[in-house]
Amino acid sequence: MTSLSMSWLSYLLLSLLLIQFTSAYEGPHEVHCVFIHGAGTIPEPKNSPKVHRSLKDLPEDVQTYWGNVQSWTESTGDVMHMFHLATKEMIKQLPPSDQTRRFRELADNIRPAHGTDKFPPICTSYAFTYLDTVHNRWDDKSLADAACEALYKGTDKNSFTQRIFLHSMGNLIFFNALRLGKCKINKENTNVYSFGGPFLGSDMVKTAKDLCDTTKTGKAFYQAGKLIGVKNLVDSIFNVLSNPISIFFKDKITEEIKSEAFQKKFGTICNRKTGNLTAAFASIGELAPNGNKEILALSKEYTTGAICGSEIDNADIVHQVLGKITNKIHKGNTHDGAVHINSCKAVNPKANWNESESSDFRVAKNSHSEIIGRSLTPHICKWLATRN
Repeated sequence: MTSLSMSWLSYLLLSLLLIQFTSAYEGPHEVHCVFIHGAGTIPEPKNSPKVHRSLKDLPEDVQTYWGNVQSWTESTGDVMHMFHLATKEMIKQLPPSDQTRRFRELADNIRPAHGTDKFPPICTSYAFTYLDTVHNRWDDKSLADAACEALYKGTDKNSFTQRIFLHSMGNLIFFNALRLGKCKINKENTNVYSFGGPFLGSDMVKTAKDLCDTTKTGKAFYQAGKLIGVKNLVDSIFNVLSNPISIFFKDKITEEIKSEAFQKKFGTICNRKTGNLTAAFASIGELAPNGNKEILALSKEYTTGAICGSEIDNADIVHQVLGKITNKIHKGNTHDGAVHINSCKAVNPKANWNESESSDFRVAKNSHSEIIGRSLTPHICKWLATRN
């Protein structure tokens, strides 16, 4: 191939690249990101706003829940900026000509949004819900109102893109808001991402329901072992006489169960005074086995992408034991610890679900908390950062 033909090939490639840049980054573009959390949260203080919009002033519970979202929501701008600079550098290497001059002018006229030196990040504004998802059912109207409040940005909804991230019961809350007509979204400028949605309920809730009435006896751990079919494991810990190792583990487990952190978490699932499931978790249990038809129809219509966890981490002994317990509960190992994969995939069962990092509907070998990037798992954050 001659140098002349190579030059024209370079011109063609550069034309395509620059046209892509021009179409994607012409003028300022706002990207509003909405995060709606799942069950188990009680706002502190009780009068805390239901929607928080500043990364700097997020309540600790919300920060902990989502992890460092800034690490992936603002990374794409750096990548696109470097790509733009590389393209301009390629133009400099071309021989002087009228064509080169036109390319250079086109590249120089591409301007990032907001007058910065980088292209727009994934999110330019944020809204995080902070809701009581212990004492309220997923279909509570006040939760639907809060979800709609998070969508509102204060400007024309057609002038910016929305990215909505839904975790666990947050899926049900959001689609219920649409079902009730509390708010609407424009599919042309809105992407909805689902993570670990219990669309058909959760087997964990069924087990928790049986477990709750044992909380008053103080033998919750032992009863849990019987309920989920691992009685031998429990017996090996509690019933081996004069075994210092068993005594050590028994004391450690008892200490953990009595700890403030465990009791607080357990209290979000079970009402320790009545022995019943809390309202939020009881409402999830009512979804099984067929889910809510209206919610399922809306999820299929509006969901752009999703991740369902298919395996919990078995890195240490605690998670290995947890894995065996949850496998018993879910009658198999295809779950994220809290939600079976079939319940999660009901968001769009006909989608092309696979393990590829580029797949819009992805099966990931991660737990219920990891699939939203809480642990900054690299391949999860990469998937989140490449959503558009």
